Amino acid sequence: MKKLIIFGTNKHSKIVTDMAEVCGYEVVGFVSPYGEGQYLGHRVYSSVEEIDGPENFCFFVARGDNMLRKTIVESHPNLEYPNIIHPTAIISKYSKIGKGNLLMPYSVVNAFSTIGDHCIINTSAVVEHDCTVGNFCHVSVKSVMTGACSIGDGVFLGAGSTMRDNTSVGEWTTVGCGSAVVKNLEPNSVYVGCPAKLLRRNDK
Repeated sequence: MKKLIIFGTNKHSKIVTDMAEVCGYEVVGFVSPYGEGQYLGHRVYSSVEEIDGPENFCFFVARGDNMLRKTIVESHPNLEYPNIIHPTAIISKYSKIGKGNLLMPYSVVNAFSTIGDHCIINTSAVVEHDCTVGNFCHVSVKSVMTGACSIGDGVFLGAGSTMRDNTSVGEWTTVGCGSAVVKNLEPNSVYVGCPAKLLRRNDK
């Protein structure tokens, strides 16, 4: 059984811990600069440098914020980051999945789709055939990417959002809950509504 250390002591960390244990990992500790003592019965390290022999463990970044996940990973690029895939997830053998991803219960990744690194494919989310998901994305609960859609790095698709086939969302854009993407969306922006309309542009 592979021993796993999780970045974060927060609500998302609880979900990741549960998922990891279901998938056969032994959670042995957490990393948090604000933590001390124990969390969920395991030691909390203030940094990776406190860990004796980090090469003997695998790690998972349990932070829901896409940019924060990116920051942590870029600070620790040489650690081993496995995928945590719930046994009820449906993953095509013709799909490609990077590293450090969390695929939640009843999520679907269909044939010839590609998932980048350190993404969250949340409960009952659907990534249909021939889709591309960048790095550090979050495809939220019951959101649907229909065929041949693409989203850039850092995109957040809110719960219940839908992308029409052959549409794209630019990097670091947020799509609000329940929104319908019917045309290509610009990067570094926030879109809401049905159809999705520009709410604001982010300063990046």
